[in-house]
Amino acid sequence: MNRGRTNPNRRPAPPRGGAIFTLALAVAVGCAAALPIQARAEEPGGPPPAAGARVRWAPVVGAVAVLAPLIAGSMLWARDDQHDLQHTGVYIASAGFIAAPVIAQGMTGRWSRAAAFGLAALVTSAGAWTSMAVKDPFRPASTKEGLPFMIFLSASFFTAAAGVVDSTLAAGSER
Repeated sequence: MNRGRTNPNRRPAPPRGGAIFTLALAVAVGCAAALPIQARAEEPGGPPPAAGARVRWAPVVGAVAVLAPLIAGSMLWARDDQHDLQHTGVYIASAGFIAAPVIAQGMTGRWSRAAAFGLAALVTSAGAWTSMAVKDPFRPASTKEGLPFMIFLSASFFTAAAGVVDSTLAAGSER
């Protein structure tokens, strides 16, 4: 029996607070964006004034939804001594890449675009996760071994960024 003694070979569980916080933030912003707004139009048949403000803020909120998890994930990637933290950082950053276009496009009310950009980010992130499962990109024997991971993660980032930038088109048409 091992009473009161800890196993020196046992690794502590990775912290999950960052991923949970990121997911909760994405859900909260997405739900807030989906809530109907009271129709108090200044002119008959016009859009509510609050809807215009929400559409104008969509690119900013989307950019924060991309950058906050990316920064948190990058801080975990910097831990060279713990593989599980580096992998957790990839999942946190990918969660932001998937959620950001859905949040930004959802705030503009363009749900088909939200689904398209979110699905594209999900597929490219899944490619990064798969390549990470096959060969650890943080411990490559050569640069070529980590290349599929880098390509898929970069594609996921640029897909998310395109979804957020595309939400500015709705903001431009509101003016």
